[in-house]
Amino acid sequence: MKIKLKRLHKDAIRPTYATEGSAAVDLYTIENYSIKPGKVVWLRTGIAIELPKGYYAEIYNRSGMAARREIIIISSRVIDSDYRGELMIPVKIIADVPDSWFAPIKKGSRVAQMMVKKVIPIEFEEVEELSETNRGSGGFGSTGV
Repeated sequence: MKIKLKRLHKDAIRPTYATEGSAAVDLYTIENYSIKPGKVVWLRTGIAIELPKGYYAEIYNRSGMAARREIIIISSRVIDSDYRGELMIPVKIIADVPDSWFAPIKKGSRVAQMMVKKVIPIEFEEVEELSETNRGSGGFGSTGV
């Protein structure tokens, strides 16, 4: 599948696959950052994309950022096919560290990964009853730890 990509910044790096078997492409930052505890920082990629109609992109944490640096994306990142703005990554430190501590992220670092998926249009049918299951309406934690 071909996806149109526009560089919005001279230092923008085209997304790449880390390995031949990678399911998602890595996204890179165009600036240096100092992430401080308790603060959300929006990392700039310097790119915008044009997805074909009927597709969307999801942006995920890179396992290395989450596991080794304890920096995670703080919200679901769904990129719709009609969005034409810069791809930005909201991150936050999850480690329990002093307020004076910070995590540096260097310009050109791989900061997230993106996967393109097909949209499956849904249609809701309003009903009086839903089928019963063993779980029923049990919510978070209802099936154990």
